Order: sequence, then C-alpha cells, then structure tokens
Amino acid sequence: MFRRMFLVSAGILAATAGLAADLRPGTAVVESDAGVFGAVFRVDGVPPDGSALFLDGKTLYCGAGCELRVYDVSDPLKPRLRSVADGIGHPRQVVARDGWAYVTARETGVWVVDARNPDRAKAVTRFDTIELATGIDLAGDVLFVGQRVNGVEYVDVTDPAHPAHIGVTKTAESQSVVYRDGY
Repeated sequence: MFRRMFLVSAGILAATAGLAADLRPGTAVVESDAGVFGAVFRVDGVPPDGSALFLDGKTLYCGAGCELRVYDVSDPLKPRLRSVADGIGHPRQVVARDGWAYVTARETGVWVVDARNPDRAKAVTRFDTIELATGIDLAGDVLFVGQRVNGVEYVDVTDPAHPAHIGVTKTAESQSVVYRDGY
C-alpha cells in the first residue's frame, strides 16, 4: 500500500510514495518509486517557505513568503512562472477557480487574487475573517474558511472582488476545510 503525500520543502515539489523524513529546513530526504511518481526536482524561484499549493487545470498556484506565484504547468516537468502577486500576508492554503485565487493568511484573513490574466496576477481585496484564517475550500460561489478555534466561516464570492460574510458554524479546531456533497 502506498502512502501518498505532497512534499514542499525548500522549494522542492514532489509527489512520492514512502516518504522518509529527515526534514530539517532546506532539506528533504525522499524515497520514491520513480516509475510510479517520477523524479523529485526543484522548481526554480520558489522561496524556501513555499507551502500553499493548488492546481487548477494547467495553472499551479503556490503561496510562499508574502506572495502568490502563478505557474503554467502545461509541461509538468518544466513549470513556467507567469506572475507573482505580492503583499499577501503569509499564505497558508489556497483554492482557485476560473482565474480567481483565494488565499488564507491566518491573521490577515483571506486574500482574493485576480489571475484571470496569469501574466499579471494581483491581489484585489482582503476579507477580514472572524478569526485566524487557516483552511479553505470553494463550492459554487461559497468559500468555506477554517478558522482555527472558531469553526468554519461561509463567505459569498459571487462577486470575487467583493466577498461577503454569510455565516459561521462553530466546530472543534479547524485547520483545514474540505467541502463534499453538502458537508
């Protein structure tokens, strides 16, 4: 049975089976069946703290430092940086659809990035969440934002440039959020 994990450490992106861990900052030790998952490689230009990743078709969004980087991954082994939207707190998680990316950044809430033109991505607004914004998912025009100890906040993004609070459901600790089939 394969254990599947995504690893982002020191700008290294890898999909691997059987992750062996000596994960000191700036290093990654990976045992992988290269025939199944391919070789590990470094994506040039990704800062060492690159962590928030989301793949939308052939576009990869990567949150790092105080930036959201937009890559073209039409050739997955040669990701090409298209643009960088900066000034985005410290990205924790990201979700995207139709060129709009939503980035949780803990104490600075949710950032909305317009990347409809991937060569000119830019932060267009920030939504001030109830508490520290950690996890995020999107279904239709509703963002589900995990907020550490305050539960999940629902945000209307019918107009992505003007997000609006819908409500909140109190839960136990909420670091990540996944929406599926009404739950």
